Amino acid sequence: MKIGQIEIPQLCRLEGQFPGPRASRGNQGNRRGVDSRADLHRHSRPSPPPPWVRTKNLLDRTRKGSEWPTSATGVEPGRRWSAGALPAGETRSYRGNFPPLGHDVSVNVRPTRVPLTPDKIAGGIDQCIQSAHDLYLSGVILHHQGVATIARALLILAVEEYGKVGWLYRALLLPEKSPSEWKAWWQMFTSHVIKNEVGRMMMTHGDSLLPLLTRFFRDRFPYFSIAPLALDQQKQAMLYVDFDAKSGEPIAPRKYAERHGIENILLIEEVERLVRYVAHNKSAGVFHPDVVAAYGRLNEIARDEGKRVDLLRLFYGLILKRPTDLVGEKPLDEVAEQVRQQHPREANDLIAEWSDLGRRLAFLSRD
Repeated sequence: MKIGQIEIPQLCRLEGQFPGPRASRGNQGNRRGVDSRADLHRHSRPSPPPPWVRTKNLLDRTRKGSEWPTSATGVEPGRRWSAGALPAGETRSYRGNFPPLGHDVSVNVRPTRVPLTPDKIAGGIDQCIQSAHDLYLSGVILHHQGVATIARALLILAVEEYGKVGWLYRALLLPEKSPSEWKAWWQMFTSHVIKNEVGRMMMTHGDSLLPLLTRFFRDRFPYFSIAPLALDQQKQAMLYVDFDAKSGEPIAPRKYAERHGIENILLIEEVERLVRYVAHNKSAGVFHPDVVAAYGRLNEIARDEGKRVDLLRLFYGLILKRPTDLVGEKPLDEVAEQVRQQHPREANDLIAEWSDLGRRLAFLSRD
């Protein structure tokens, strides 16, 4: 009987349960046996273990938190492999080899991420919109093909991917030199629940644009019909077979959907609202790289919420060519004069730059 290309007796011999090929076999009817002291010395020296045994020993050591070798088949120890020993930002400190089995680098090692510049944020938003739309279309197609479980998982992922758009815009509120705020932002960026929540907040705000909405992403909205955490759990249940904790019965995705009466029509309608909301912002120029940069500069000038109101009105009036719909709306000339009083050093340059950007966007929208 063979395991792969290794016969079982050979495998046992390699583990020390059978005499090795060079060991003395005189007592087992071997014709040759050991007939000299030189032969005894030569045959008793341990031969290098074959590759599969070296690999087995390697995995045994790494599972016990030992050292990661310099090569996948070597036995020479390299530097110690552990999540705590990795330098900040390094995920391949095991010298180019694959990490040991049983270790999840994505969980145990979180690289230190840098603050995002406005151009990186604009590029990320564009990619997220494309990815989210692909997930949405795939979910709708699978739903109409009768694969409702996978369709629902993809639709929930689409909400999360659209939620990244709002969360990336939220990053424009952060000061570049604030590691603690950026650390918290990145932690939330990797949270499926937060991205789901932000995406569903976006789908409920109709004509409101992201520059005014992003400041509310710091707060939690408890009024969703299905909590974001529950929706994330549904997504997992739509993809994988699990077992009931009490009965031990297997629960397949289709069985889970039948048991909980899950229907996709309402979710599809909600995602369509989210698609329209993102398209509305895109047509208004909110995601244009220069507009993203302008919004970032606005927040650099005025971090305090009270001081941002007139700057936001100026941003909307000069660039987006629309009112903010805030209480106490003023004519644009009055807003500009108020900004000059509040920010005398930046106001004139800001008004000139934003006026020029608004004219360019209006020209592009006509094309």
